Amino acid sequence: MSTIAVIGAGYVGLSSAVGLAHLGHDVIAFDVDQSRVDSLNEGIPPFYEERLEELLREGIGRGRLRFQLMEKADLADREFVLLCLPTPQGSNGAADVSAIKSAVEKFSSTLAKGAVVINKSTATVGTTRWVVDRLRDHPVSVVSNPEFLQEGRALTEFLKGERLLIGADDPIAADRVKNLYAGTGVPVISTSIESAELAKYACNTFLATKLSFVNSIAELCEKMGADITEVAAVMGSDSRIGKKFLSAGPAWGGPCLPKDSRALLHMAENANIKFTVLEAAVKANEESIEHVVAKVLRLFNNELKGISIGVWGLTFKAGTDDIRDSPAVDIVNRLISEGANVSVFDPMHKTSLKGAVAATNAYDACIDAHALVILTEWPEFAATDLTQVATLMTGRVIVDTRNIVSADAALSAGFRYLATGRQTRDATPDLGNAWVE
Repeated sequence: MSTIAVIGAGYVGLSSAVGLAHLGHDVIAFDVDQSRVDSLNEGIPPFYEERLEELLREGIGRGRLRFQLMEKADLADREFVLLCLPTPQGSNGAADVSAIKSAVEKFSSTLAKGAVVINKSTATVGTTRWVVDRLRDHPVSVVSNPEFLQEGRALTEFLKGERLLIGADDPIAADRVKNLYAGTGVPVISTSIESAELAKYACNTFLATKLSFVNSIAELCEKMGADITEVAAVMGSDSRIGKKFLSAGPAWGGPCLPKDSRALLHMAENANIKFTVLEAAVKANEESIEHVVAKVLRLFNNELKGISIGVWGLTFKAGTDDIRDSPAVDIVNRLISEGANVSVFDPMHKTSLKGAVAATNAYDACIDAHALVILTEWPEFAATDLTQVATLMTGRVIVDTRNIVSADAALSAGFRYLATGRQTRDATPDLGNAWVE
């Protein structure tokens, strides 16, 4: 068992603290928010993540995990110090690493001799090297250990992930960090500090580029009479491409891909590199959002004033309550700006957007709606009774940006069904063609 301090109890910090406590370590996590500290010590997490509350309470119950206010932090008995601090996008697109630097300045004098400082934050290449230089006169080691946690699967990824990346100058310190994860069986990749930092950005932005590509192919499918689900299945069968991240959707978003893409573009600009591929991926993603809005506008002759639209989904993907940089939010805001009356339901995010009505369930979001727009791939939407939905709506149109509901079920219920990357399908003639009454 090792003694660990986690600086920052946000998404990365809390997931890491809970995961390490589950592995048997003694963990103290520090945060600047007293109310968050109090809630966490009571076993109440500030956000949803699969198994998070269960393992949080397990760690507290076994005496392995506790939370304290940052200003009271004393690291003198901690063998490892994890930096899990926010690196928000700055005004110029770069990652703002001031929280990391501030924490290092504040806690440098309290570090134990022989401690290992681990930077887990997604930070501009050179940030961990700055920490190395700042702590050069202290008897500690510094390692870059970027996280690759997927929201909704963070603890599964922590305990059974695809790789553990450790960037270090000192192989002994790298081995010590590796031993923290003993028992998980996660393969370890050892690199230089700079390679570890850049690899994190490279992975995220490659996934963003892959998603932009498949979304553009989906748009082409709509024009060419092809089906994106069939095209993606062929692409995924190629081992050089792989099956993951080939699901077309409204756009990519969340707290990582947009921010990391802009940060890498800023790094490339500073290095006098024109990163044309990533620039195009970011632009294509913005156009994907406009493509969805345009599809809805065309249904109503480009005029949404007085039109009621039900929306299913607000989070950037299923399995999380996170709406940061969510394409669903952008699309809803655009529909509102066009004059639409919007009612939104999301299973995990209950707060309404300004100008939208927060529905209590999926069916309520459809009452008197002229169209239903599905923006997040929550499984419960696929199981919804579309016949009942049809009885609640004024119109008979579904715009399914995630291809989550059954086209056949939509047609049987009398809907016109517009999916992503597939051909528009109309209800059978005997049900009529009154898409909008």
